[in-house]
Formats: sequence, structure tokens, C-alpha cells
Amino acid sequence: MRFRFTKMHGIGNDFVVADATRSPLPSASGIRILADRRQGVGCDQVLLAVPPVDGGGSDADLGVVIFNADGSKAGHCGNGMRCMALFAREHGLVDKDEMVLEIADPLPPDPSAPKTSFRVRATIESNERAAGVIGEARVRVEMGVPRFEAQAIPIAIDHLDSPAPLPSEGSSGQSKNSRLDPASDSLYSLVIDGEPLHFAALSMGNPHAVLRVMDTDAAQVGPIGAALQAHPFFPQGVNVGFMQIVARDRIRLRVFERGAGETLACGSGACAAVVAGRLSGDLADTVQVELPGGVVDVSWPGEGESVRLSGPAMRVFKGKIEL
Repeated sequence: MRFRFTKMHGIGNDFVVADATRSPLPSASGIRILADRRQGVGCDQVLLAVPPVDGGGSDADLGVVIFNADGSKAGHCGNGMRCMALFAREHGLVDKDEMVLEIADPLPPDPSAPKTSFRVRATIESNERAAGVIGEARVRVEMGVPRFEAQAIPIAIDHLDSPAPLPSEGSSGQSKNSRLDPASDSLYSLVIDGEPLHFAALSMGNPHAVLRVMDTDAAQVGPIGAALQAHPFFPQGVNVGFMQIVARDRIRLRVFERGAGETLACGSGACAAVVAGRLSGDLADTVQVELPGGVVDVSWPGEGESVRLSGPAMRVFKGKIEL
């Protein structure tokens, strides 16, 4: 099977993007080949444009299927949605700058169950073609309303360790101000390698844990991220964010992503971190998020409202590969 694709990235979070509206989806092994940085193309995730779940009866302009580098499916990707919006516009899949993208679940756990979806609104705010930079744009995505219920994240409360006292300033690199509004019931504690670990848990269409750290450069992203991903408290795995609050309108963030490991950037992780910081009263409603790959802007008015993510999307090259 000859597979045509476009390599894209959003502040270093890189993707293989393709039009699958008229062709079958690659197999899980095909996804892994595409994502392989030594024997394939190389990417954090594979994004496939597909027809909306409800076909002509849907108000979505385009469906999107997201696969992690290990071949597993993903529920959301903010940087990926910015890239897909630019891809769809450039390839004529959508003929307008504001569009509704429907993130489809191609493989529901029960084959007899209806396919589910999660919708986001993407707006191409500026296209740099006029400035001579082909394939680059600034895109805003309405990421949806964060969810905190155990079944929505999901988390398995039965595997929660006994509540531990909140950390004092300097313990485990976390801040004493890390408690969320108790009404959200979003602060949890697990014992990892004999040490209590405190974090917020929420869903941005995919599961996130957010830890407060004093310095992201010193954070043990790999070991702690892997331990939380493998913990039965997160039955579907989790994206783990390590957040350092620099000011009320600025944070630094590193993210260990489910199915990919640490990446240069994670859009939904940036949103989850800002939500956690807003609920604790430590962040303003608009925050600049500095990730290893670059900077995005995140806005969240408050509970019950959608989170807005704005940042660049860039096309790197086009190609084809035999799968």
C-alpha cells in the first residue's frame, strides 16, 4: 500500500498527517512504521482525515482519527488539531478558515457499540503565505470543557492510596499551593517508590495528571511519567504534565504523553495544566505556556467553559511510503 502523507508540527510536537477520507486506515503495525524515527517517517502521532462519524447528517466539517506512536488510539491532541486544520485547508478538504473537527474513536471497545466522537472548533487566525512562508499558520482551537468526574477521565478510585498530607514548599519539588478547589474533587495522592505524589486529574478529551514542580528542568519526567502511566489508578493510561508556575500569566511545562513518552509539546497537556492552575487560584484566565518546543497561549474563563488553545502549525514536507 502506497501511503501519501504530510509531515507537520506544532511547536515541535510532530505528526504524520494524511487524507484517509477515501481510503482504508493503516493497520496498527502500519502506524508504528510511520511513527518509527529510524525505519519510517518519524512522529509523535499519526493524524488521519476521515469522513465525520454521522456522514452527511453531522455538522462537523471533517473527521479526525488520532493514533499514538505505539499504534494505540488517542482521544485528543491540541497541537494536532491545529495542524489538521491547516492540512485540511491546504488540501481542499475544508474550504473555510473556521471549521468543526470531529475526533472519532475508530475502534470502540465493544465492536457492536456505536462509534463515539469529540468535537472541536478550529480557526486559522493568520496564514503566512502572504509573507512568503508556505505552509505555516497560527490556529486557535476550542478544546472543549474539561471534565473532572472519575468515569470521564477515567480513574479507578479503588486503586487510590490513603490520602496523604499535601506537600510543603520544597518537598518532592511541589508547591504547597497545589490544592484545587475541593468542589472539583480533582486532587489525588498516590505513593510512588515510597513517596507520596500529589496531582490533579482531569480529562481534556483524554486523561491528564498535572503535578506542580519547583523547576521543570529538574523534574523526573521519565520515571514519574512512566510510573503514573502504568498505575492501575489510570486504567487507560494518562498524559502526565509537570508544571512550574513562573507568574500568574506564565508557566513552564513538560509532558510525558501516553503512547509516546516525553514530547517537545502537548497542546491538551498545556490546557490541562492551566485548568489545574486556575482552579487552585494561582493562574490568570489567559496564560502563556512555555514548552520545550515553543510557546502556546491558553485561555479558560472557568468551570463549565471551553478551553481555548492558540499557537502555530507548520508543514515540514510531503512524501509517500510503502506500508
